[in-house]
Amino acid sequence: TESGVEATFNELLTSFDLDTTKVVVKDASGLSRKNRVTAKQVAELLVKIRDEGKYAPVVNGLPVGGISGTLEKRFVKTAPSAVGLVKAKTGTLNGTANLAGYVESGDHEYAFVIIADKLPRTYSAGERARAIVDRILGRIAAPFIALFNLDEAEGESEVETEAELVSSETP
Repeated sequence: TESGVEATFNELLTSFDLDTTKVVVKDASGLSRKNRVTAKQVAELLVKIRDEGKYAPVVNGLPVGGISGTLEKRFVKTAPSAVGLVKAKTGTLNGTANLAGYVESGDHEYAFVIIADKLPRTYSAGERARAIVDRILGRIAAPFIALFNLDEAEGESEVETEAELVSSETP
């Protein structure tokens, strides 16, 4: 049932000491537009599970940018400096392009969540948003390479984004 799914999500998040007040779960598939979770909540969860041994299969099973799964063709042309340095889960509904996972940068690994929402519902808008996300992560992975060609960015439609970048390192 809908309330059972939401209760399960809330119980899991509470076990990680995460705030559940803004979580709304209408279905467990993630395909409902009524589901709600903040980028910060997802990023905090990624940080918490990173070093928990029982979640290693989840973390290690994430697709790797430019190498495997749903990210096999990502980053190769848009941000070659990030190939092999991003492992993440995609999320796509019409009008959105989302990516959450981990990006390596030098001796650090960061948890990240990027939610691009309210995109025009066209294939090209989604592709442009994914390319921008790739370039952002390429910049984090290799910070001294230019983020993107400003000439390419001119004329691109505005995209509402929410992003969180959280260090998974402990102080």
